[in-house]
Amino acid sequence: MEYIKRPKSVSIIASLFIAEGVLYFMLVFHLLLDPSRILLDPSKNIGFFVIWVAFVGLFCVVAGITLRNGFNWGRLMILGFTPIVIVLPIIFLGFNPMYIGIGFSYLIGYLIILLFLMQPNVLKYFRSDLSKYSITQKLLLHTG
Repeated sequence: MEYIKRPKSVSIIASLFIAEGVLYFMLVFHLLLDPSRILLDPSKNIGFFVIWVAFVGLFCVVAGITLRNGFNWGRLMILGFTPIVIVLPIIFLGFNPMYIGIGFSYLIGYLIILLFLMQPNVLKYFRSDLSKYSITQKLLLHTG
């Protein structure tokens, strides 16, 4: 039975996604308390924006936890859905140059994450014998 230690890049990216998800949930609470402080254009519909930010926060936490615990679908979530998470707010908020600049910086971050998650040692980690374990066994193996 082959056990491959989790690469540091996976641990760092997973921790960043979990922290980002927590920050998005904090943003939801701030939006619910006082939406005029955060949104630049208060005439926009705040309801959809709050639901979207809550969804992105949940997505980030789930993707980070599953990536940290060695599930390949967590890696695929990050690689597949992150571009959607980047593009949809730009479309919703309008093609303001500031929003496009923020989206461009997120895109650069996504490309860096893509580079790290497609390295051979990371792919070997997700294709190791860990896939034979049940979810409970994986969680117990990765608690340390």
